[in-house]
Amino acid sequence: MCSNGYVLVKHPKSTRSDGYIQEHRLIIEEYFGRDLRSGEDVHHINGNKQDNRLTNLVVMDRGVHMRMHALENYQNRERNALGRFK
Repeated sequence: MCSNGYVLVKHPKSTRSDGYIQEHRLIIEEYFGRDLRSGEDVHHINGNKQDNRLTNLVVMDRGVHMRMHALENYQNRERNALGRFK
């Protein structure tokens, strides 16, 4: 597992120096029978980065993915007694 919580697996198609690839990306690429395109991200539907079941993975545009997580982070911010963000 890497430091950001994703499961890594040793694979010959890895471009990393250690030979590992993120498992969720590999699963999606094998399912679609192609490499992910530039600008495509794999999203974990339930938020668990270690749950790499195909039913928990969806491919989406990187910009959409980033905006979705930004909105989640904004909505989950804590507010003080006056309703202002802490």
